[in-house]
Amino acid sequence: MPLCESRGLAPLASHAAALLTFLLLAPTPARAQTPRPVVHAARTIAPIRVDGVLDESVWRAASPATDLTQREPDEGEAATQRTEVRFLFDGSALYVGARMYDAEGAAGVVSRLFRRDGDFESDL
Repeated sequence: MPLCESRGLAPLASHAAALLTFLLLAPTPARAQTPRPVVHAARTIAPIRVDGVLDESVWRAASPATDLTQREPDEGEAATQRTEVRFLFDGSALYVGARMYDAEGAAGVVSRLFRRDGDFESDL
């Protein structure tokens, strides 16, 4: 008996979705040759406020990842804007702090109003 008659199409669809996900996430030759930045997470015992402001002194003590590459429009090329990402951890969480700079300052940040879950073109 064919698979679609004995079990329906749902199992076949889930296998196809898993295969598609694997193919989309599998390293391409361009990704495989691009060296990955090495980052180190710093341990902290000081409390971290998750507020979007990286003003605790421990953030300054963590060494930033800066040699980042872009994904769009030219995957694997050097980033066109300065970005610093720092990682901290304690006994219960991993904290990621990022500062993303724009050479044009606030004028370079695009933000548009759009309906929830709508399709938009903006800084991501």
